[in-house]
Amino acid sequence: MESQCTSVVYGVDRIHKNEHSVQKLFALTSEKNALIVGPQCSPLRLLVRSNSRTFHRGERFVFWAWFFFILLLVCWLRWLALLLFAGLHIRRHRKPTLQNIAHTRADWPKISILIPAYNEQDVIAHTLDTFITPAYPQLEVFAIDDGSTDQTAHILREYGDTYPHIHPIIMPQNGGKSEALNAGIAQSTSDIVITMDADTLLDQHALFYIAEAFDDPSISAVACNIKLGNRHNALTLWQSIEYITSINIERRAQSLFHCITTLPGAASGYRRAALQDVGGFSSDTVTEDADITLCLLTKGHKLYYEERAIAWTEAPEKTYDLFKQRVRWITGCFQCLWKHRLAWYHTPMPAFRWFGFPNLLFLNTAILIFLPIFIYHIVTLCFAFSITGLLFVSTLFLPDLVCSVCGYHFDREDMGELRHFVTQRFFYMGFFGYIFLVIGARALAGSKTKWNKLPRSGTWMETSTSSSPPSS
Repeated sequence: MESQCTSVVYGVDRIHKNEHSVQKLFALTSEKNALIVGPQCSPLRLLVRSNSRTFHRGERFVFWAWFFFILLLVCWLRWLALLLFAGLHIRRHRKPTLQNIAHTRADWPKISILIPAYNEQDVIAHTLDTFITPAYPQLEVFAIDDGSTDQTAHILREYGDTYPHIHPIIMPQNGGKSEALNAGIAQSTSDIVITMDADTLLDQHALFYIAEAFDDPSISAVACNIKLGNRHNALTLWQSIEYITSINIERRAQSLFHCITTLPGAASGYRRAALQDVGGFSSDTVTEDADITLCLLTKGHKLYYEERAIAWTEAPEKTYDLFKQRVRWITGCFQCLWKHRLAWYHTPMPAFRWFGFPNLLFLNTAILIFLPIFIYHIVTLCFAFSITGLLFVSTLFLPDLVCSVCGYHFDREDMGELRHFVTQRFFYMGFFGYIFLVIGARALAGSKTKWNKLPRSGTWMETSTSSSPPSS
């Protein structure tokens, strides 16, 4: 008994004889293994037991308070680092936007554009129309039909028969985006290859800025500045906020060290030699863009973010479509993390080891930690005012809001969109929490995540111009 108890509180009768003071008794009962003996109904015994429980609850409170504080501190430091690195990238690499950039030199390198398409009859013609009379002097376009069941292949053949620089590639069956891209790479003839989605429109000067970025021989790939063209409703506005305040800030910060962790599938440029070095695109995951990016980084290739190379793309306009897209994105990201789990060790790039890969890992696991805590405090605030809950929500949202304002300033976007910031963050917390639950349930059930082809409207492309934000 003595080895298990650090203190023994004697019977209440000895207290009444002043052999031990009540204060001494409370001090003794504060120890974890204190043993209380005496009459069960003694008021003093009940008081002592209450003090012991209060102390142990206090211990737990202190532990969780430190845990929350360290967690929030990590988030604050991450936000601060992203803003600092993004600002330094702008300071060092931001160049003026030139309307006459085509005339600044005569030796523009040849570029091959690859556009994989599967059942894209509603949008592919709009995309190809932007390349009918391209401003870029040396250009070849490969439009790859990946076994479509609609009129996509027919449309591609018509463009190929009419315009000599547009080359249709018809795959016999649907093999996936990676196989379609590899087929285009095999037939392309230039040293610079640009991959883009069938629902994406490039800014009229984007190709020049990408080519200019490749003037640095150490750069192996260039990420374009992706913007949403169909900002029609709250859901698409929320996604626009996400792109500007989260994705673009991260790419700027990572680009400072040439360790961008995801080159956008919507529009990115690559050196042919770099793609050949990693064996082309792989179908091991459902996110071929993240996979090829980590392959390049593992080999030590330097990546760059060109903010002037703007590409407009279409965002899901319905909640269920967004759900399918993000299930694929997050599942693919976990697949990439597992496939490249030793990349942080094998990469010759120190910045990717201590900044890029840890940030990617934190970004995809932080919500698992924050979501239950966030929901608990929100529910607490809804039913009863809580200083702790208010402090937690405030310390989580205020730095995020500062980052968001900086993101809109960096991208020179309309700050008025930030009026949707609070609703966007609340929706995304619950929405992504549900997605993680679905992914976990599917993983336990052993079901595989499919590509989940999203419907395209293409209506925004009909009224847009490549030199200005597409109108709604």
